[in-house]
Amino acid sequence: MRGATSQCVLLGSLACGLWLALLLAYLLRNLGTEQLAGEDPGTVWLLGDRRPAPHPAAWLPAPQERFGRPREEEELDEERLEMSPGNKRILYVPSDLNDEALTFGFNVTKSRVLGDEREVSDTRNEMCRKKRYPYHLPMASVVICFHNEELHALLRTVSSVIARTPAHLLEEIILVDDYSDLSKMVTKEPGSHLRGSPAMAGGIFAINRRYFSDIGQYDRGMDLWGGENVELSLRVWMCGGRLYVVPCSRVGHIAKQPVQYKQALLQAMDRNTVRLVHVWLDGHKEQFFRRRPDLKSIAYGNVTERFELRRQLGCRSFQWYLDTVYPELDPYFAERKKERKKER
Repeated sequence: MRGATSQCVLLGSLACGLWLALLLAYLLRNLGTEQLAGEDPGTVWLLGDRRPAPHPAAWLPAPQERFGRPREEEELDEERLEMSPGNKRILYVPSDLNDEALTFGFNVTKSRVLGDEREVSDTRNEMCRKKRYPYHLPMASVVICFHNEELHALLRTVSSVIARTPAHLLEEIILVDDYSDLSKMVTKEPGSHLRGSPAMAGGIFAINRRYFSDIGQYDRGMDLWGGENVELSLRVWMCGGRLYVVPCSRVGHIAKQPVQYKQALLQAMDRNTVRLVHVWLDGHKEQFFRRRPDLKSIAYGNVTERFELRRQLGCRSFQWYLDTVYPELDPYFAERKKERKKER
């Protein structure tokens, strides 16, 4: 009888304690909500900028990253906050951030948060990490061409080259402003940057400067972007040089989505492609025009100088290129594909 009484008392005490804990938690929650109702909204860092959040701080998820910012940048800018239809408390992306994203093609605010330097993971194959290279190698100059580039992205490129290149191998870093027209990018002497040769947008390669000059540099008749990398590759191989891929080398590249002057770029790509077809493909150019008949009649400029360069360099035929360098390429694949379709 005494044991049963003790058990009932113990269970009753536990039940009372549980109800008391639940009541205390409820009171504390209501007290916190009342305090929040009379305070300013909490703050959350959005892409590096510390701005008031449109909901109480108690609802905020834990931030993944935080970056220090000057005090003046922590002030609230009312113009950057817009309320959605129905007065829903949603933070919209300000119009100036949208404009920057369209101009540069990537998240500019995140780029500024990253700053001028960033740590990047080593994406090389494990065998590449174990590879050892000679200490005494020729010095090299790094040429970086840019057009209306976001400043922090450009500076990260420069700092990455400096941080990851042995000092005794780096001769210099040359920045070539290729006709930037944004107000923040225009230099005091806009006529001082290099002109005459199109830049290889997104193209990264290493070449001996004297050799590059001897084989004719870029085709000056090409415009803007596109085709010059194929033309240079054919010229190197067919004129006695060799082209190598270095699989243990990794270079970062920002793939931009919005492309300004898209129509002009497409026209330049077509024109540049036709130039290299007429100069380097010999009799196989007819195979190309069967695949792209729309390009057969477009103007491609005077290529007499390029034919003379090919003669002076003693370059081989495109058939030699197909037989020796790229035997896997089937120049008649398109025709056979059409014939198979007709048979069906």
